[in-house]
Amino acid sequence: MPRLAPPSSSTKANLTMQAESRMFGDNVFITGGTFTQQNGSGELHACPPNLGFKALQKFTRVAVLNKIMDWATGKIDKTAFILWLYGPAGAGKTAILQTIAEMCTEAGFALASFFFFRTDARRNDGSYLVATLAYQLALAMQPFRKLVNAAVEYHPYIFECSVEKQLIALIVQPLQQLTQTNFFAQKAVPIVIVIDGLDECQDHGMQRQIIEAIHALRTKAPSSLKLLIASRAEPQIMATFNALDHLSISKHLVLDDEYKPNKDIRIFLRDRFEKIRTTHLFKSFTPKDWPGDDVLDVLVNKSLGQFVYASVIMRFLDSPRHRPTD
Repeated sequence: MPRLAPPSSSTKANLTMQAESRMFGDNVFITGGTFTQQNGSGELHACPPNLGFKALQKFTRVAVLNKIMDWATGKIDKTAFILWLYGPAGAGKTAILQTIAEMCTEAGFALASFFFFRTDARRNDGSYLVATLAYQLALAMQPFRKLVNAAVEYHPYIFECSVEKQLIALIVQPLQQLTQTNFFAQKAVPIVIVIDGLDECQDHGMQRQIIEAIHALRTKAPSSLKLLIASRAEPQIMATFNALDHLSISKHLVLDDEYKPNKDIRIFLRDRFEKIRTTHLFKSFTPKDWPGDDVLDVLVNKSLGQFVYASVIMRFLDSPRHRPTD
């Protein structure tokens, strides 16, 4: 967890997180209660490039993406403050959220995101969550940054507090202050917070705290704020969401056969095979009709609706160490 010692001119709380995974870069810290960035461009990378997942292939998961974007822009489910996307491992949740993050950035939204990752000590720890989100919103909105700086100066021990108190002090209250200054009236900016892989947060108690804290914000947060959460349907996560369903502020979206994953997997495979045929080191040994519809049928069936299976197969075939047709 990020730590802040009693404030003084020499006090520095190191909140470093790897830049390539869109957390605080190694050149970011808080000095005397102020967000500071040394060197670096301050560029906000919308998606984590090192998860082994890329954004979705064109024309895949269109129905899911459209539904999420319609919710984010208030076209549907206007009372739903939270959208929980869930499905089994390998169903493509991370790729979907990464694509949504890219779409939100391209659309000019104020975006903040955290992609939990089980095997990374700084991305399986929920204590980094709020500081990371606040920093990214500070990059997206300059007036917000000043308000967050002031909040940290006023409460230098904020990172020792509960997730709910951190969310209120570093995200909700600054957004409320921006609303009072008519910032959003002058510039209608949807604000989307993306939290992926909540089940990969190692502490189950922290998982519940995050969900409960987010639900508790609804009466305090501005209407332009939306939170998108993705995870497996782990019992403790499912139970927490279900216990809060009576508040009618969350929408659940399950990745099941309704969204035709096999069709999307076939599109993905066709696209990747075409890429291999045209760019692979041994492309001259690859027939134009390779691999054929019968092979595609087998791969789609073996995928069982799981994008991760198809992705692993294609990474193997794309290796320059051997001919794809061998």
